[in-house]
Formats: sequence, C-alpha cells, structure tokens
Amino acid sequence: MGHRRDGSRTGVPAPQPTPNLAQRARWYQFADWPLRAKVATLLALGSLLPLSVSTLLDIRQAREQSLIDTTLLLEARADHLTNRINTSTRAYTRSASRLGHLPAVIDFCQVLKTGPAPDDEAVLANMAVWPNSTPDVRGVA
Repeated sequence: MGHRRDGSRTGVPAPQPTPNLAQRARWYQFADWPLRAKVATLLALGSLLPLSVSTLLDIRQAREQSLIDTTLLLEARADHLTNRINTSTRAYTRSASRLGHLPAVIDFCQVLKTGPAPDDEAVLANMAVWPNSTPDVRGVA
C-alpha cells in the first residue's frame, strides 16, 4: 500500500468523526427528518396500518368461526351418542320384555315363588339361546 503526501495510506478510508448525541437525537424528531424520509415513512405506515387491522379482524373472525364449528361438531356428536344409547336401551328393554313374557319363563318364576328352583329344561334352553339371537344381550341368568 502506498502513502499519500499527507502521510495517510491509500485504500483505507479516513476515519469519520462520530456524531455527537445532539446530532443523533435529531433523527428521532419527525419535524427534523428530510422530506423524502417523511413521505416514505408515511407511505409505509399508510399501507401497513390497514393491512394489520384487517389481519387482526380476520384472526378474530377465524377464532369465532372455529369456536362455532367446534360447538356444532360436539353437539352433533352428543346427538349421535344419545341416539346410540337410546337404541341400545330400547333393544335391551324389548329383549327383556320378550323373554319375560315367554310362557315357560312365567311358569318357572311362579314355581320360584313357592319353593326351590326346579331344573326346567325348557326355560334353560330358552335362556341359553337368547344371547346368541340378540347381540345386545350378553347373558341371561
């Protein structure tokens, strides 16, 4: 690297004086900004402000819609489960009623009132077949 007449080296920029605190503080005051900087800042703020407001509104609406959709889904699931439970209960009640109205079962229960349980093959055969014919009933005792 060569040297200049004043003794400084070529290719190396001369050190710049650091701005004092008063000069730096001027950039923070909007009134002291150059007109180009003011226009550019106002243009940027003018385009970003509506965009950010619309984004916030979209987020709020999406949350509300998500809550509504979740509520409707849970209500539909509750209705579905209610229907399944009611169907199962109705089937079990219908099976128990049909079993209780069989003449052999009625006669068997009448005998139980008066004494020890007899070994009635007709009733035991009906009870053994019942769980296989109705899937809702696991067992009959």
